[in-house]
Amino acid sequence: MVDCGVVGIDAPYNLYPLNQVDWSLASTMDITPRMLYDIQDWNVQYDLGSFYKRSKLNEWCEIQAKHGDINGPNPDWFVSLTVDWDEDDNHLQQFIDDKWDEFKSQQDELEMTDEEIYYAVESLSCKYHRLSSENSCFDQDDTIMANNEYETCESRDIFDKEAINLDDMFHLMV
Repeated sequence: MVDCGVVGIDAPYNLYPLNQVDWSLASTMDITPRMLYDIQDWNVQYDLGSFYKRSKLNEWCEIQAKHGDINGPNPDWFVSLTVDWDEDDNHLQQFIDDKWDEFKSQQDELEMTDEEIYYAVESLSCKYHRLSSENSCFDQDDTIMANNEYETCESRDIFDKEAINLDDMFHLMV
């Protein structure tokens, strides 16, 4: 078996060269994955950034995630420091907003949950970006892309999840 660098929950990380400099906490103690479980212990917070609202993740997350009496991302871990973005020249954002509004306005008729709407808009925006971005990977000669087909397990003749392993998946990609 190839060693892939997996660290046990109480095994110290190899933090070289940080463990060699005096100012680093890693030079005075071993740091393990278990110690990193609660980022509050390390005085870490993440900025949600514009992606959180632009992607509509906020619409889904604020319904699904609960932290005590608060819906949405864990307020001890996430803050919102990002100023509003300029939407005037962002065709992808306009597409996302339009699709979101379209699905939300027909939610009852379509019998879609908020989660299903989120994943549908996410998928459609990925396709839109792939087809129309300046760095598009769209290839007209690729029949799956050209015919608007989605690659699925069925399209790869994979019907039993037990019948495929990581090596098989790797060979399907190349």
